[in-house]
Amino acid sequence: MLARIISGLGAKQEVNLTETIDLTEEPNQLQTKKKSSFNTFRGKTIRSTGNLKYSTKEISFENLVECYNKNILIIPEFQRAVSKDKIAKMKKSYLDDSEIFNYLTNPLQVAKLKNTSDPSITSELYFLIDGQHRFFAYKELYENSSIDGHVYVNFITCDTPEQIHKFYMSFNVDNPDVYFDINEIIGYQNYIKYQEFSKGINKLYKKYFKTDDIAIYSLDSFIKQCEKYEYLDYFEKIDEAITYLNSKNKSFYSEYYSNEPIEKFNYNKKVQEFIKDKKIFSIKTNNFFEWLMCEDQDTPQFKFNHVIKKSSSTSKKTLKIASNTI
Repeated sequence: MLARIISGLGAKQEVNLTETIDLTEEPNQLQTKKKSSFNTFRGKTIRSTGNLKYSTKEISFENLVECYNKNILIIPEFQRAVSKDKIAKMKKSYLDDSEIFNYLTNPLQVAKLKNTSDPSITSELYFLIDGQHRFFAYKELYENSSIDGHVYVNFITCDTPEQIHKFYMSFNVDNPDVYFDINEIIGYQNYIKYQEFSKGINKLYKKYFKTDDIAIYSLDSFIKQCEKYEYLDYFEKIDEAITYLNSKNKSFYSEYYSNEPIEKFNYNKKVQEFIKDKKIFSIKTNNFFEWLMCEDQDTPQFKFNHVIKKSSSTSKKTLKIASNTI
């Protein structure tokens, strides 16, 4: 399921349920009801603890499905395989008597993961950790048969992936094949961190990223490079990561660009402009990322280079300049 929200890692996971139910007289059908738009879970709170760590809400099918389709509600891939037969039986039971079905079935269990180390990250992650078959039954009833009912959902606030693991195992205590992949949960956390990091970088340095220049990173490609080097793993807070990036940019410029004439980089006007502005971290043709990840004690071994690609259509030569060692 992680592939659903991280670009480049795969296509959206879907469960293909081909059965369509004709319910022309069903009272819960969506006929003229105006469609709502949900960016979070809305519904009546049935009960909650004083600190709101645990709460139960009555949520509509529409709300659940839209949160899933918008990647707000996440079903981890380590969940057991979905059985179409089981979903079909649940749908039939619901259609036979929805009141009894709702009364006899347990609430869906959703773990809400908060980021406690960095208050600037306000995004929360919601993982469905018990009840995926019921969820897909509700989803099919809503999307294919226009039925919008309500279901109880328990929200459990967790501070760490380890807490989610504890609750997940408690819900699957009788399942001999239970499996929990904590790295998948951490992967979602990292995705949110890089999203917030991207927003911060874009707010400060938007003009220094280009999507149509082979010598300059786009913001997306710059963030992917940061992910490749696992840059944010070294910081608890996004602000610290941005501050450090800025300091390394200054030291890189001071060490290798401040005493060089800008004309030396004359093949690209934007590169010249960025060097003049002392913002060289987004230049793709230097090795800033090696400098960024270089510890202070390693700087004697660092070798700077800035590659110039000839702009002439008749020349395909590449020239490395200012290659040296401290």
